[in-house]
Order: sequence, then structure tokens, then C-alpha cells
Amino acid sequence: MPLHIGSLTTEVTVLDGDLPLSERQLCQIAAAVVRLLEVRDRDARRRQASTEIQRSALGD
Repeated sequence: MPLHIGSLTTEVTVLDGDLPLSERQLCQIAAAVVRLLEVRDRDARRRQASTEIQRSALGD
């Protein structure tokens, strides 16, 4: 079954005997992954911004 998470897509295989995930569970997993990706992206932007020299600091 295809699983779409934001702009990511993956194929999930369910083996016989395993309980398949419900649509609601898949949505919850996707939402959790999207939140984690957003946090990582925000943290990366903060780290980059904290190491940049601002124009006002250069005296321009």
C-alpha cells in the first residue's frame, strides 16, 4: 500500500498474519513524521541564522 507523507511517498508491505494499519493510524503516523520534519527544518534554519553575520553587525 502506498503511504504519502507530505512530499514523501513510500511503499508499505503488510505480511500475512500481521495486522494492517487503519487509515486513521496511517494518518497519525504521517502527521507525526511531518511534525518531526518541520521541527528539524526549523532547528536547521535557527542554527544557520545564529551563525550568519548580519549586515548591521558589519557596519554597512
